[in-house]
Amino acid sequence: MASAYDCVQMLKYRLSRHQDTLIDQYIFLELKNAQAALERNAFLPSFLLGWFDFEKVGVHDYFTANTEIDQDYIRLDDRTGLGVVDTEQEALWPNMTAPWSIPLVQVANWSAFLEKQSWEETNRGDADTYPTHYCVTGFSDINVWPTQSVTRRYVAYYYTHAETLTASPTTGQITSGSTNVWTKYAPELLMAQAGINIALYLRDPEAMQLFQMTYNKEFAKMLKADQARIDADQNYVMLED
Repeated sequence: MASAYDCVQMLKYRLSRHQDTLIDQYIFLELKNAQAALERNAFLPSFLLGWFDFEKVGVHDYFTANTEIDQDYIRLDDRTGLGVVDTEQEALWPNMTAPWSIPLVQVANWSAFLEKQSWEETNRGDADTYPTHYCVTGFSDINVWPTQSVTRRYVAYYYTHAETLTASPTTGQITSGSTNVWTKYAPELLMAQAGINIALYLRDPEAMQLFQMTYNKEFAKMLKADQARIDADQNYVMLED
């Protein structure tokens, strides 16, 4: 596992600036900017995934993810974003890390969600009727459908911002103790993203091209690893010849 200090030193060597101590703070700032840029991507890696369970009543009693879940909330997971806890299954599997939940289908279009609500406006859920769909409105307000009249537990799987890399609060020095999930699982991608900006600042097109090649390779590697995780979660049925 690399640290912020390791990343700074490696970038200095790759830029042939290993004797330049004045550039350390600038490289460190670019590493922080690189993390922020990577966390704004349409694709986010699985090591940023977290989960949270909570209780809510009714479709109109929506919850706001970035205040009730986590201040570092980015967005719900595209595949398993929200689920309703199945109490019977949970009792059978009491030692699971996250409660056993039934995934809800996301409705991306708010008008389509309103149509679904109107279909069952008079048919409120009971103890035997689980919600089946949810919709994210605005930045992070989330509603479920059909309307529920009983309290249910939900599980949200969401992406969260990684811990910010920090320097020593007393000396400002970049220490080997500053690490996060990016330096642990994708240090080359983080350095490549930072290196592109640094090479641009240094007006070094050759270095920029090399960092871009590294970025493309490491990003493809991360996509492949995430697809392997998704495939591992699937249940495949073997058909007879």
